[in-house]
Order: sequence, then structure tokens, then C-alpha cells
Amino acid sequence: MAKTFLFLGSLLFVGIANATLSGLAADRVEPGWRGQPNTTLQAWNFDTADNPGLVTLDLNPYGKPAAEVFVPDTGFPKETYWMAANGNGHTGVWRIYGSDYLLLYIPNNPRTSPDSYKDIWLQIIYSSESIDRKPQIQTLPQYASLEVIQSTVIDGLYYHDVFHIRLEPQPPEEWIAILPRDCTLYIDGIVVDTICVPEPTTIGLLGLGALNLLRRRPSAAV
Repeated sequence: MAKTFLFLGSLLFVGIANATLSGLAADRVEPGWRGQPNTTLQAWNFDTADNPGLVTLDLNPYGKPAAEVFVPDTGFPKETYWMAANGNGHTGVWRIYGSDYLLLYIPNNPRTSPDSYKDIWLQIIYSSESIDRKPQIQTLPQYASLEVIQSTVIDGLYYHDVFHIRLEPQPPEEWIAILPRDCTLYIDGIVVDTICVPEPTTIGLLGLGALNLLRRRPSAAV
């Protein structure tokens, strides 16, 4: 019965995700583990000037994700502001300037262990006033590794980048800051997938525990 509920839950997750993600331009390269246990999925289209931004898609069972633009030095709104349109059909765009930044909050599995790590799959549609000037990514806790998986020019004006971020050990929540890199940054959409991954040692111990239980199970009467 438990397997049936897990299977149905996975189907429901995939169905909701597919129905909503079809309207998200930023979802172009999904991770292979989307919809599996211990995963989250959240996305922002920034269709309105609300700050914090309204979540377009929220499939996070551990809490409410959030996206907020911070302007610590310039005041708000000034040179950082929301744009209804920004050329080539891009609507709902945050123009982020100077030391301002967009901060994502992702609640996650509170049952952490020293042997687990977190993988984050971050997709961003953005433009900048400097050619090939990618956004700067910072995390709290500090990431163990960050890799640009793919960078694609969409229409000569905007890029779609995919970042693979790893946090070790797995935290119960993470903060992801997206900052301009000595330029003005335009952010059109974001999709974030996360997964909590046990280390191979932990997986092995779990397997041995299950094997021991099977060995201790009394044999059926003949």
C-alpha cells in the first residue's frame, strides 16, 4: 500500500509540474532526478512587481520558498526596479543594479545527517549590459562546488544558464543570492530543483540494515 501511495504521489507531482512548467520559459533543462523522494521544485516568472516575488510554481513539501530583491545601498525603488517588458517578448523582468541582489530562500528536508549532501539545479533566464557577463552566485551555507552546466543564447538579447551547485553537508535550508557582476543584470525567470542525497556509505548501511532484518525474519511454517 505504501508503494502505491508513493507511486501515485510521484504521478501527481509530475502531472502538476508538467502542467505549470509548460508556461515557464526558464525550464529548459530539467535534472534527471526531478520528482523523486527528497526533492523540491520551485519557480518564479516575476509576472508582477510584488517583492517578495510571488511563487509561480511551489512543489516544496518542507516549507514556503521565497524570492526577494534587496537594495542595501541604493534604496528602493531606484536603479533597481521591476520592468513590465524588456524587449524580444520578455515580460516581468527585474533590473538589478550595483550592489543590489536577488535572494532565494529554499526550505528543505530538516532530517539532516553529516553523511548527506544537497544538489541544487538552478536555471536562470537573464540579460546583462556586458557581453558574456554571467550573474554571480553565492550561497549560504557556502557551496562546496558550483558548475555551469550549460549556457545558451536565446534570442540575441537573453541567455539561459544552468548551474549545478553542491552543498556539503546537506542543510535544512539554503539561501541563494544572484548578483550582478560589475554590470546591470536583468532577470526574467528562475527555476530551482533540489535533492538531498545520502553518501554511498549511508546507503550501504541502510542496505545492510534491511538485509539484517530479512535474515532475522522467522521462516514461514511449512
